Amino acid sequence: MNPKTRKVRLCEELGGTIIEIEVPLVSRVDPAEILKELNLPDYINLDYLPMKRALVSIWAAKHAGQLHLEFPNVIKGCIGKSKISNESLNILLFGGGAFKIHCPSTNVEGSAFNRVMKDVDLICSKKQGATVKNLLLCLGEMYGSMYTHFMLLSDKVFSAMRRGERWRVRAIDSIDGEGLPVAGYMDILTEEINMRHKIDVRPELSQPPEKTLYTIGLENMLLTKCQFIEDHPRSVLEQLEQEGLKHRILSCNSHYDHNKIVIGMEDKDIKDVCAELLDHPIGEGGNEEINGKRIAKILEKDKKFRKTVRLNLEMILNNEGVLKKFGAKNKEINTIFSRVEELLRIIPESPEKWSKPWWNTEVSNVEIAKFED
Repeated sequence: MNPKTRKVRLCEELGGTIIEIEVPLVSRVDPAEILKELNLPDYINLDYLPMKRALVSIWAAKHAGQLHLEFPNVIKGCIGKSKISNESLNILLFGGGAFKIHCPSTNVEGSAFNRVMKDVDLICSKKQGATVKNLLLCLGEMYGSMYTHFMLLSDKVFSAMRRGERWRVRAIDSIDGEGLPVAGYMDILTEEINMRHKIDVRPELSQPPEKTLYTIGLENMLLTKCQFIEDHPRSVLEQLEQEGLKHRILSCNSHYDHNKIVIGMEDKDIKDVCAELLDHPIGEGGNEEINGKRIAKILEKDKKFRKTVRLNLEMILNNEGVLKKFGAKNKEINTIFSRVEELLRIIPESPEKWSKPWWNTEVSNVEIAKFED
C-alpha cells in the first residue's frame, strides 16, 4: 500500500461482512474523453461522481464484448468467468443522469433548474440484466476504485427474489466533507419502470442507444417524473403550508375522498420537467424534440396514467410563483407554460372522477424517491 493511501470502511452488513476500500479513490480513465467518444454534449457537468460513474458504465457496456482481451485476470477474479459478454450491452439512463445529458439548463451553475445529481438509475433488457450486473462488479478493478460496485448478501437475496426483473448492487455515490467515500445502493431495472404507473422501455432498448443519447428518451423521461402521485390525510395540510409545499396539492379534490388530499410531483421533479420543456420544443421527435403524439399514444392506452400526468402538468401551470422561487425568468416561464399547454392539447382529456387511488399503492414512497433523483 502506498504510504499516502489508507483503507477505510465503506460498508458493513448486519452479519459482520465488512467492505473496505483504499482512499483517496483513483480513476484510470478520463470521463471527459469518454464523453467525447460517446458523442455526448460537452455541456454535461462532470463535477458529480455519479455522472462519471454513469459514463464509465455506458462506455464499458458498449465495449463489453472485448473487455476480456484487456482484462482477462480481472474478470476471472471478479465474476469467476473468462469473459463478461460476447457482445455490446445496451444500458440506458433515467432519472437525474438522463436530464443532465439532454438538458443544458440542468448543468448550468445558477440556472433555476440546476440541481445536484445524487445517484445513477439504469435500465436494460431482462436478457442482459445478469450480464450488466457482472459488468458493474468488474468496473472498479478495471478502471479504478472510483467506479467500485459490489453486492452484499442482502443484495444477492433481493436480486434472486426478483427473478431477473431487477438487480441490486452497491456503489460510491459521493465523497463526504472528510474526503471519505459514501456508498449507496443502485437497482438495475429491466424493461419497465414500475412506480405509481408502469412505463415500458422496451422500444428504446431495442434500438441503438446513441439514438436517445444512452437514455430512455425525452418522452419517457417526462413520464417518469409526471407519474408521481400519492394521497395523505387532510391533517398534513398545515405541515405542507409550513414547508412551503402547498402547491403540490393536485386539483382533483372535488371528487376525491374528502378526508384526504392528493399530492403530485416533488420540487426536484418539477425542476426536471421544466428543464426538459424549456430546452426542448414539442414536435415529431426529431432533433431533440419531445414527441407529443407519442406521449399521447402511450397515455391513450392507460387512462389512469393519463389522469396523473395531466394533473401534474396542470399543477405546473397553476404555480408560476414556484418557478419564480426557483429563479426562473419570465421568458423561461412563458416558454415552459406554452409547451405544457401544447402537451395538454395533444394528450387526451381525463374526465374520470375517481374517489380512490387509481395508481399503484404497493410501491413505497422511499423506493419511488430513490428512482426520481
